Amino acid sequence: MEKALVADVAPQDLKGTMMGMYSMVTGVGLLPASLITGFVWERFGAAASFYMNGALAIAAALLLSFFLRKQVEQ
Repeated sequence: MEKALVADVAPQDLKGTMMGMYSMVTGVGLLPASLITGFVWERFGAAASFYMNGALAIAAALLLSFFLRKQVEQ
């Protein structure tokens, strides 16, 4: 669904560039996310890891809805 969203919001002449940027950001973000989650899991337990990632997912959803709303209003 994320790739479809990127394709929908990207300007027609920049779709390829935006898909490449999406893939790059996703790839670069996976390593530190995995390391941080692993550290939290080892140090504080599995529940803390899931709570942290749940909170981050909610924050990301709120930010995404805020930015998409601004784009629709323009």
